Amino acid sequence: MSPKNAKRTRKSKSPAIHAESFLKSINLVFDADQPTRIGHFRPTTKCVSLIRAMTAQEDDRAFLIVAPYGTGKSLTAVYTLQMIENRPEACDVLKEIAVRLKSVSKELGGFAENRAKHADRQGIVLALHGSSESLAAALQSAAIEAIQRLSDGRQTRFLQSMPTKTAQDAIAILNALKGKASEKGFDRIVIIWDEFGRHLESLVAGGRGEALLELQLLAEFVSRSSDVPITLGLILHQGLLHYASNAPQGVRSDWKKIEGRFRTIQYVDDSKEIYRLVGEVMADRRGEKQPEISKRKATELAKSAQESGLFTDFTQSELGELLYAAFPLEPATLYLLPRVSARVAQNE
Repeated sequence: MSPKNAKRTRKSKSPAIHAESFLKSINLVFDADQPTRIGHFRPTTKCVSLIRAMTAQEDDRAFLIVAPYGTGKSLTAVYTLQMIENRPEACDVLKEIAVRLKSVSKELGGFAENRAKHADRQGIVLALHGSSESLAAALQSAAIEAIQRLSDGRQTRFLQSMPTKTAQDAIAILNALKGKASEKGFDRIVIIWDEFGRHLESLVAGGRGEALLELQLLAEFVSRSSDVPITLGLILHQGLLHYASNAPQGVRSDWKKIEGRFRTIQYVDDSKEIYRLVGEVMADRRGEKQPEISKRKATELAKSAQESGLFTDFTQSELGELLYAAFPLEPATLYLLPRVSARVAQNE
């Protein structure tokens, strides 16, 4: 653990934007100990709700995050992990991203910036991915890996001998983790389960649909943890009940009740920032070469596009600058790009 009240004084330089830096695949578990993997993260308006939820800045504590392929939800999840754990090796990249985040949400950016400046403000993040045979075993493994990232292997002995067979074992593991958090000064516990849809598919395929009742118990537990805030985020590509379409009626009824224990966050990014990101990438691809369009012509295109009902969130001046940067993409093409990508493609 870093010394209490220690402040970080290193200054980080803003990295240049390169198109190839965005062509990365992110895995919540594999990249949990690699803060440099989030260096290209550009926060958008839509990611604010997800980050606020997972950092316990909402009244709810259990969330279903529904996000199509390619929307950047895993990248946002890994950033959230790095920001909450706040390890020394992540200091520079967290400060840089906090500056970007402030331009989207002054309040949330200030929270991230303040956290990055103080080495003692750390939390525990349990990162899970895909299907798991045992909820308790998955939580135990993720908790051990989290503690190892923050300190050393000796601090995990209290977890290693705990049973992992039942839902009550899972609750016992979290209670033990809460004790460790209080002892070591960790200010929160976050559970993020990426690709949770794969777990649901495995439950249905294996005829174990009733096993999801464990998640109901877990949601009720985290919602009642007041001494150490705990949040639970399950990331999936479609609504919960979609995965139960081939399950027996009794299972579908149970899953509908379970869904009611969670607040659903729809994560589809068509915000201003994602369009500006496209413009930055297009400008980077051109290099020193100027767009083959005048700024006056770009402004005229902006006016025409808005008269057609496109880009209504932009001022005409903002849209003119965007169309100039994103040339040769035509306005309608640029407008549709993130929407089509959210349905059929990946971010790249």
